[in-house]
Amino acid sequence: MNFPQRGKIEDFDSYGMRDLSMIIDRQKKNFPIQRSIIKDKAKEIFGYIQIDDAYMYEGKEGVRVFPDGGRIDILPHSIHIWCKFDEKVTAYCNWLLINVYQMGQDSSFTSS
Repeated sequence: MNFPQRGKIEDFDSYGMRDLSMIIDRQKKNFPIQRSIIKDKAKEIFGYIQIDDAYMYEGKEGVRVFPDGGRIDILPHSIHIWCKFDEKVTAYCNWLLINVYQMGQDSSFTSS
């Protein structure tokens, strides 16, 4: 868990529901799919949303998505969710876990 702003540490009800990071594989520098697919899925789920390329140096790549009230940093080796999980954030993160991070597909995830 991350506590990027003063006072969030006392918001116990939000633990596990916002400001989370997952390190998947520190060695990865590139996505297994095209960045454009990651961006297109964000547009499909969130609608009109700001999406930027990020961390594009030293052969690395990344995408930054800005849902209401925060951002999601998507890197080949990790994901950093700097917002509250709502239905759309959860759906997008589930899609990322399956399609970008190639985590197991079971009934708890949906890839649609």
